[in-house]
Amino acid sequence: GAPNLSIECIREWIRSSVDVIIQVERDSSGHRHVGAIAQKTSAEGRLEVIYRRDSR
Repeated sequence: GAPNLSIECIREWIRSSVDVIIQVERDSSGHRHVGAIAQKTSAEGRLEVIYRRDSR
């Protein structure tokens, strides 16, 4: 990522330019899985989680 960006700068970027966020996780054997998907639900940039992987 971009370690020099403030959290507020990152939030503003998400609010203004991101419609969907996909979180990728690795399991204990190193395989990648989609852990969560969130979509922007308003002009203010609120995110709603529409999918969360069951961690069983």
